[in-house]
Amino acid sequence: MAAVNSTFPGVRTRWPNTGELQPWLLEVAKQAVKLADKLQQPVTGSISVALPGWPKDLLDRLIRSTPKVQTAAQQGFYGAHPVRGLRVATWGCVAQLTATGAQQVTTLAGLLREASASQVWVNQPPRWFGGFAFVSGPRQGPWQNWPDAQLILPRLSWISVQNRTWLTVNLAADPAQNPQETVARAVAAYESLHTGSGDGESCGWDRMTQTARHVTREVASQPPWREDLEHSTFVSGVEKCVAEICAGEYEKVVLARREQIKGTSQTDLSSAVRALEQVYPDSFTYVLRQGDDWFVGASPEQLVRVVNGELQADCLAGTAPRGRDEESDEKFAQGLLNSAKNRHEHAIVKTWIFDRLADVTSEIHASDAPGLRKLTNVQHLHTPIRGRLYDSVSVLDVAARLHPTPAVAGVPQGTAMEAVLRRESFDRGWYAGGVGWADAEGNGEFFVALRSALLLKTEAWLYAGAGIVNASDGEEEWAETELKLAPMRTALARQKEGSGSAGK
Repeated sequence: MAAVNSTFPGVRTRWPNTGELQPWLLEVAKQAVKLADKLQQPVTGSISVALPGWPKDLLDRLIRSTPKVQTAAQQGFYGAHPVRGLRVATWGCVAQLTATGAQQVTTLAGLLREASASQVWVNQPPRWFGGFAFVSGPRQGPWQNWPDAQLILPRLSWISVQNRTWLTVNLAADPAQNPQETVARAVAAYESLHTGSGDGESCGWDRMTQTARHVTREVASQPPWREDLEHSTFVSGVEKCVAEICAGEYEKVVLARREQIKGTSQTDLSSAVRALEQVYPDSFTYVLRQGDDWFVGASPEQLVRVVNGELQADCLAGTAPRGRDEESDEKFAQGLLNSAKNRHEHAIVKTWIFDRLADVTSEIHASDAPGLRKLTNVQHLHTPIRGRLYDSVSVLDVAARLHPTPAVAGVPQGTAMEAVLRRESFDRGWYAGGVGWADAEGNGEFFVALRSALLLKTEAWLYAGAGIVNASDGEEEWAETELKLAPMRTALARQKEGSGSAGK
């Protein structure tokens, strides 16, 4: 990897014209071709431009863009965390990394290191966007188009943090290639999105709206989900897990359930995404595309964040509803803080995270007692964890150590995972996996893919889970999953009648 010895001065508009970009793209393209000749392999080049602000109509442009060539590659990523002032978006694809197998995240980290050796950039290293599944394949059911793990280097990406916004333009160069040629491709892609012409590359975000219009609850006397069978199966599974925990087979396990929705509607997914951002501002709203499938959610849990070796992670375990008023909300909060069952569940997760990070950190610390993380419809026990990584340890290295955490799998990890696979009759896919980004210098951020839905052409699958320990009750755990399904039900206008506080 190499940083081009230039500093882009920034631009005055949120949509810079190509005349401002081309000289810098040509400079990095020349360096990329030079490195490609030396390595005798393709090289990627990037420029990052400081913008005066986030393009206000960017999400709509992404959704309206018309794909010229359909591809199975995951080429669209959008994310926002309003409380943190964080927003990211990508468009197109220059390169992709795909990993399979039981160690898919570790493999992905190695692939990114290899790819980083053939990158040149101006201002800052480019970010690769994507994520990974809960467990390695083979993928089943609605997740058949999704790999075990994947990162995309997009043609264009935007990131905004606390009102500082950057546009990154990426290009690919082959040995002996004319630099003007690779610049022309990048410029054509940028112009197609800027002008809305639909020419050049596109990730096909318009299909998001088409897909969403097919996802609805049918107007009928019976809902499209088989809650009677699902309810009894889930409660019975909790009871069996409690028995196995009491018998000493494992300490904690997380059981998930899914909910299928079919039908047709005029739902606009761009509105659904905005609704998630507005209703859950302290969560990370995310949208990923894989072919014609869309994975959408609002995660309250940061798996890991690394900035110049400084580590941040969330310990989030133990759940209670929000109250309808201040008095009832405080009652639920105190009940959660004083719940032996929830404190035990939280302590299991915290101890496990500390153990997993011990040999990659020079220091690690957290508060002794958990606090509360209050979201719109639920509140969690929460302990922020901070640390300092040893040199050369990357965000993906840490993600590989932490995933899957006890908050989505259980403890001990091996026997808990066996119980999950034994009790759950479906493939979680990327639900409870990770979504985020990483760069060549080891920085990046990944969130646990929770509160999510997978949107296909004519149906959607919603996912939620609950942590089971020795004091768990099947009906209470079912109620917890109802709370956790609320974000996507609400965003897709699928809120069930009579769901109580879950609809808040």
